[in-house]
Amino acid sequence: MVLKYLLSECDKMVEDLIRNWEQERNVKFKVSQIALYQGSLTLDPRDVDKIISEIAVMVGRWNLFELFIAETLNVCLFKYSY
Repeated sequence: MVLKYLLSECDKMVEDLIRNWEQERNVKFKVSQIALYQGSLTLDPRDVDKIISEIAVMVGRWNLFELFIAETLNVCLFKYSY
């Protein structure tokens, strides 16, 4: 019950965080520019690299969180199975 509530709250916070990040970095515009790329890119490649790096960090943090939850559940299940 508690875990379900915490994950729900975490989801809400992450959705807000990603929405704000997308607006702040103007991600949708940059992705559309890359999708329309036809020889001359109007974007600075360093901006694109920065966005890709930030996405990689977010995915890495999600992976750590996922491992934490999985390990915590495994420990709790093992501890209370006896």
